Amino acid sequence: MNRILDLVKNDLVCIYVDKENPEKFWLGFIIGYDNQFLLLERVDGGGRSDGISVIKTSEIYAVETRNAYTNKFRGVAERIFEMELFNHEGVMQEFMNCLIVENEMVCIETNNSDCADVTGIVKEVIDGWICVEAYDGEKRDGIAYCRLENITSIDIMETL
Repeated sequence: MNRILDLVKNDLVCIYVDKENPEKFWLGFIIGYDNQFLLLERVDGGGRSDGISVIKTSEIYAVETRNAYTNKFRGVAERIFEMELFNHEGVMQEFMNCLIVENEMVCIETNNSDCADVTGIVKEVIDGWICVEAYDGEKRDGIAYCRLENITSIDIMETL
């Protein structure tokens, strides 16, 4: 899989993971990957950045680029996340380290729940888990922990 991702890493891509629904895919820019995870900065139908999806590489069954659909967004799609994490090892750890350093407020979805399961600031990574200073609106709301492997989407909200 890494060899294929190396070939398309600088292109706008469609990533497919749902074999039951082949019309469902993510459009975006690859910002990092390793043997376990791919980080994709999603692009919405208007070409705007739409958060970051964390995709298990074992679930990817197709990757497309330079087709009619991706070409429609070429030159229009915006890319906000500047970092490239292509070292093929520990991409989630590196990404979390970036969030910690930048003190980013994030909404984290786990297990494809389609909701913000944890909102807050990532403080540290401990044995495959992240520690998040949780927020409810602008108010601190305790500490939350979640497994890196269960994260399916991360939306960066604002810098504090």
